[in-house]
Amino acid sequence: MWLKDRGLNTARLRLWVDPVADGDGRYGLGYTLALAERAHQAGLGVFLNFHYSAFWADPEHQEKPPAWQGLGYEALVEQVYGYTRTVLLRFGERGVAPTLVQIGNEIEAGLLWPEGKTWGEGSGGFARLIPLLQAGIRAVREVFGKRVGVVLHLSRGGDGSLYRWWLDSALVAGLRLEDFDAVGVSYYPYWHGSLRDLEANLRQIVDRYRKPVLVAETAYPFTLEDADGYPNIASEELARRAGFPPTPEGQVAFLRALKGVVCALPEGYGWGWIYWEPLWLAVPGAGWRRGEGNPWENQALVDFTGELREAPWQVLGTPCEAEEGR
Repeated sequence: MWLKDRGLNTARLRLWVDPVADGDGRYGLGYTLALAERAHQAGLGVFLNFHYSAFWADPEHQEKPPAWQGLGYEALVEQVYGYTRTVLLRFGERGVAPTLVQIGNEIEAGLLWPEGKTWGEGSGGFARLIPLLQAGIRAVREVFGKRVGVVLHLSRGGDGSLYRWWLDSALVAGLRLEDFDAVGVSYYPYWHGSLRDLEANLRQIVDRYRKPVLVAETAYPFTLEDADGYPNIASEELARRAGFPPTPEGQVAFLRALKGVVCALPEGYGWGWIYWEPLWLAVPGAGWRRGEGNPWENQALVDFTGELREAPWQVLGTPCEAEEGR
């Protein structure tokens, strides 16, 4: 509830298919649905992120779940539809209609490799990726209609040429603009270009495709210290590249600048931003995988003991109009 009290309105939750890598079922349907119920009961919207994998999916990892490995292409398309529909029906039965549904995670290289891979030897290309995406989208529309927004999500939010290539290629291959409701971008300033690059890309998406955008993932370090001895991703070199100091003040300055970019988009096309992962503490059992540590705790919005640092929450929880009036 204290998240909502600080102005946050949405919880983005990942979903893995029969997860086995952690050995304890985290982020399978039962686990994620329980989180979604807690968020819903606290008055938060639910942004459900289908990875279509048994573990993390990203531009370099889009492996099929083990149980799907032997399926032919047409059966794989039907599996995506049936699985997505089953999950959403379970959400509906529990009274938790997501606000947004994300079909795949950071899918510039596609999903469900090799059939749904967008490039490279042996890949199916966009001609095979699009029916997989549309199978998931069809399930969303059948269960919840248009009251749930469909998001397509890519990384490298400052790379306008990537988004233009991907969206143009997808549309040529049969994706329709009416199939999806918004484009989600990952944007980490130490990897994905400058804020000026991000702004140019977001405006391109709005102008070229007339689609709302949201920053579906972002983060920045408040320190370079390490709480658990497991190497952190955010380093001094990456902070220099990003141009903000890796301090509490630098983290707040980055968030305010990012928010300014999204809020400056015309006609309400900027849908918002989601911080990933604000509460990821370096505690036993909360590593990036079973038996390993946390590479991200120095980018949380709490300190290493779990105490709130109010300044970043105040930025994230302030509407665009109020921020503009500062």
